[in-house]
Amino acid sequence: PLQLPAVPALTCLDLSLLTPDTSVLVCLADLPSLAELEIGGSGSAAVAGVQSDAASAEEERESSPPSSRSSGGSKLVRAKLGLVSLEVDFALMPTLAHLELSDSLRFLKGAASIAAATALTQLQLDAHFTIPEEGGLAPWRRELMLCLPSSLRALSLPRWRAGLAELVVALPWL
Repeated sequence: PLQLPAVPALTCLDLSLLTPDTSVLVCLADLPSLAELEIGGSGSAAVAGVQSDAASAEEERESSPPSSRSSGGSKLVRAKLGLVSLEVDFALMPTLAHLELSDSLRFLKGAASIAAATALTQLQLDAHFTIPEEGGLAPWRRELMLCLPSSLRALSLPRWRAGLAELVVALPWL
C-alpha cells in the first residue's frame, strides 16, 4: 500500500481512492496534529498508530526517557469512513468524538475495537446500514453495534432497519 508521508502540521485530510486496486496506509504517528479524517472511494485503507516497523518503534520507546516519550494518542476528533475495505484500531483514536460510516464500507477489520473509543459521543450510520443475519455478509456491522462505548450519546440511523432494534435496545446508556 501507499504510505502517506509524515506531515506533522496537517490538521485535516480528505482522501478519495478512485480505483479498487488503490490501497493506502494512514499512520497516525506521522500525522500528530490530524483532527479530521475523511476517506472514501472504491479502494482500501489501513489506519495505523505507528510505522510498519514495530520493532524499531519499540526500541525507540525503550531508549528514550519517559519524559520525552509522546502520549502515543492521536488528536483525531472526527472521522468519515466510506471505503470498500478498512482496517482500523479505534483504540489509537482516544479523542475521536464523531464517527460517520458510509454504506459503501463493505469490510471493516477491527470493528470490536470501537469499545476503546471512549471519547466517542456521536455515531452516524448511512441510510442503508443494515444488520446481517447471524453468519451473514458483513458480520462486522453486528460486532460494531454490540461493542459501542458507553460514552456514545447520539446514534444517527436515518432508516430503521430490521435487526437494529434489538441491538439499540441493548445499549442501556443510550
